[in-house]
Amino acid sequence: MHHPVMSDNDQPDPEEETGAPHTDAPQDKSDADVEQEKKAQENAPPPPLDEIIREAPPPRSTGE
Repeated sequence: MHHPVMSDNDQPDPEEETGAPHTDAPQDKSDADVEQEKKAQENAPPPPLDEIIREAPPPRSTGE
């Protein structure tokens, strides 16, 4: 599951060493992690309408 370039014995992940919270960096996530996140998002209640509008502005604002 690990990337072939990174060997576990080479250098431990600094984030794992310090116990810092994991970021969204792709190399920190396995496919299973991503799948779990997708499922969690699908099962999560939909955000309020104003939040959706804030996240996705109307297409016209792109300057067509």
